[in-house]
Amino acid sequence: MKTYCLDTNCLIDAFKPESSFYEAMKRILSAYKAGALRLVVSRHSLSELLLPLEAVEFAKTLQVVEHYPVGMWQDQICTWKECAGTWDEARSNAKKLERLTILAKTGAGIRDKGGYIDAVIAGVEAFVTSDSDLVGAATAQNICNEFKVRIIHQTELAAMLDSVQEGS
Repeated sequence: MKTYCLDTNCLIDAFKPESSFYEAMKRILSAYKAGALRLVVSRHSLSELLLPLEAVEFAKTLQVVEHYPVGMWQDQICTWKECAGTWDEARSNAKKLERLTILAKTGAGIRDKGGYIDAVIAGVEAFVTSDSDLVGAATAQNICNEFKVRIIHQTELAAMLDSVQEGS
């Protein structure tokens, strides 16, 4: 079964009917509830997610991928005891962050990049987001070529699920 890591904006869209991505997220959550895929979340996404409360509660039910430190200490979203990895891995992650910063568009924040790095280390199929600083076609492809984990928009995942369902 394939595993997908949801970014904060996906969680918000899933519980916000006025979102243009609400229907796509409904299809993804339906597939998740049917056992067709696994959904996980990063500590980065959890740290950003404040509202809607339904999204917060749902996110708490998902498996949280391990958090590996990236960036400066003030950028961390948990205690050292809650962090995974060694100092050598932290240095390696700093290099990944530098490379990701070059590949991503300027507006991609530390939480988005950190969530993606945690998703890469967790070995997920894809990081799912509507963040245009990561999911733009050329940007996402260049990042995938380097890190081997795709970045896809929730509408793309919903369409993939629809095509699998139609083929059944």
